[in-house]
Amino acid sequence: QYWRSPTTMSTDNKTDDGCRCMEDGGSIEILGSLPERSCTTHPDGEPGVRLHITDCIPLTYGSTCAPHDATHNPSYCQEAGINCYRPWCYVGDRDACMASSDQRVYRSSYVTDAKDGIDLFWSYTVCDSLEDWDHTSVKKQTLGGATILATTPQAYFPPYHYKRNELGEVLSKPGEEYWNKTIPFEGAMVDYLDQLQTLAAGDFNVEWTFGSKASKLIHPSSAYTASVQDVQDGLIDMAVGPIWMTGERLTISSYTVPLFYSPTVMIVPAPGVDDSLRAQTSKVFAPFEMGVWLMIGLIIFLTAMLTTWFSGESDRRVQTARRNSRTRGRDEPKRLNYAIWGRLGLDSCLRTGTYFTSAGIEQDDGASLPTKLLLFGFGLFTLVVISAYVANLAAFLTQNNYKYVGTIDDATKQGWKVCALPATKEELEVAWPDTKFVFSGAGAGSYHGLIEEWDANKCKGMFRLCAGKINVSCVVPNLFI
Repeated sequence: QYWRSPTTMSTDNKTDDGCRCMEDGGSIEILGSLPERSCTTHPDGEPGVRLHITDCIPLTYGSTCAPHDATHNPSYCQEAGINCYRPWCYVGDRDACMASSDQRVYRSSYVTDAKDGIDLFWSYTVCDSLEDWDHTSVKKQTLGGATILATTPQAYFPPYHYKRNELGEVLSKPGEEYWNKTIPFEGAMVDYLDQLQTLAAGDFNVEWTFGSKASKLIHPSSAYTASVQDVQDGLIDMAVGPIWMTGERLTISSYTVPLFYSPTVMIVPAPGVDDSLRAQTSKVFAPFEMGVWLMIGLIIFLTAMLTTWFSGESDRRVQTARRNSRTRGRDEPKRLNYAIWGRLGLDSCLRTGTYFTSAGIEQDDGASLPTKLLLFGFGLFTLVVISAYVANLAAFLTQNNYKYVGTIDDATKQGWKVCALPATKEELEVAWPDTKFVFSGAGAGSYHGLIEEWDANKCKGMFRLCAGKINVSCVVPNLFI
């Protein structure tokens, strides 16, 4: 891309720091020792070597400071670029060149140890006293001063792109001034392109114009997609703005390398307090997790069963029930046993549960020793559980229950409708096929349209960039901002 004219050339092919051209025909001897590259020059008939620029060149190639490539094959330099006309030579001491801050040396890509058993090194700076990186810059133009027709989408997005009204106020929505070329576009994206034009130094020029009204009719839900359509139709050369790279737009036109990435976030109502009866009553069970409650219920059940078993009450009640059954003329022992045991189990569980919830245990002086030991252990268990429960209950009763959806998966499970821009329809439906999306209709395919549909209660969530102008909290999947 850059070159410098050889304003000062070392006439003795050497510098004061030890970095110099090969002396005493060193390069000639090396090139002549490559049998697979040997050839005879035409028409001189002298020994030569086959290299990249032509079929056969003299062995003096690279031995002294000279523009060797341009000398032996000028047509090659027309394709290789302007550096081809700079003088250079093969250097004899690579280490000396590398140790000098004023010299720059390169390994030859044509004569290498892998192919020829020896490496050659060459340098421009040995032949030119100016540093290789401090030369007169002449930029190679790519576009040749072409004029690029550019515009912004038909939807202002300060501070990226916008226009001003007659009072100098920044406009957020386009009007007839959008199609008035005497009113300039402003914004960060416009400044960015102007800076590129300045750096290009005349390689291209930008002429600002406007998008067509017809493209907005073709894509009524997105002014950004409409501007991409204008590029495909050949009406403009470039659409400038924060235009999302979507699947639909990529089928219409190509993009430059992205300047930045916009994270897609979901906006939900700010968390509120749940004062419903269900939320308040659930606080009573909050001190313990479900596993602890199940363990408590299991211990109450086992204690009730063992207490009945140890006391002998079950046998007495079974015998009494059987006598009553025979007196009434019934004789169904199997069914009777099930009924008796079921009633005994229910009575025992209710009695033991009542003692537990009242922080007490059953007192029976005539109970057997196993029963007393069992009730002693159950009393200790009741003491520990009740103490822990009461200690934590006050904290949970004063804690608020918040209504909050933290991820798009939560919104999907609760059946929320989520508003989104039509331009992102394909991407969102592929990523979350089960979510109920509401895409803005014609004329509403902008951030303003999203907020209007939000205010109209058409959705509970909204996909867009985070904005701090409305009373919402920004939430991305699995992350709270």
